[in-house]
Amino acid sequence: MCASPDSARSDAARLEVTTVGSVAELAEAERLLDVWLPEWAHGRRGRDFYRVRYPEQADLMVIARSSGARAGDRNERLVGTVLAHLDGGPDSVTVGAVAVAAPARRRGLGRAMLALAERHAAARGVSRCDLGSVDGAEPFYVACGYDVGLLVQIPPGIPEPEALVDRLLAGPLRGRDTERAEFGGWPQIRVRLPDLDARLLAVLRAAAPGVSVGYVMSKHLV
Repeated sequence: MCASPDSARSDAARLEVTTVGSVAELAEAERLLDVWLPEWAHGRRGRDFYRVRYPEQADLMVIARSSGARAGDRNERLVGTVLAHLDGGPDSVTVGAVAVAAPARRRGLGRAMLALAERHAAARGVSRCDLGSVDGAEPFYVACGYDVGLLVQIPPGIPEPEALVDRLLAGPLRGRDTERAEFGGWPQIRVRLPDLDARLLAVLRAAAPGVSVGYVMSKHLV
């Protein structure tokens, strides 16, 4: 399906995967995310997050287009995007958003876009690709070769956060492969898992109301 190192084409479906080539295309990708992944701009990644990284990191920003059923049809439209960025040093890339419009799903576009971003990251010498996953999308990332983990984040305002971490480590996380960390001065727990574990996810959310608990994924590129 690969037509060149920078693009992939399916002639039957007339779908093309390539990197973002202009600020206008990046804006188009953002509009697609607004429809199909509206939470993408929440949190520390605001709406200008990728714009200030363009064009220096444009090779990590990928789009998919559908150009109609007939050769020469100019009615192209954006049907998917993957936005990734360098994060935490030169050794890791973070995938911040992955979305495919519903009519274009089940055609391998998500996998193709992710693979292109990963190849460009590896070409930069990056050794690892990280992402957080919305609930329900985790099997897709596992199928793409990502390892599974859980991230427990204690937000500001939680009383005695370190004591809460101790209780979780001694309780539902006892015997698990865990690592204490922090972000912005607030504690975190990283949990490495052999596979998806919906039961543990539910237990942790019930044991620590108000605490963010979710899957995180990681893949070694080189």
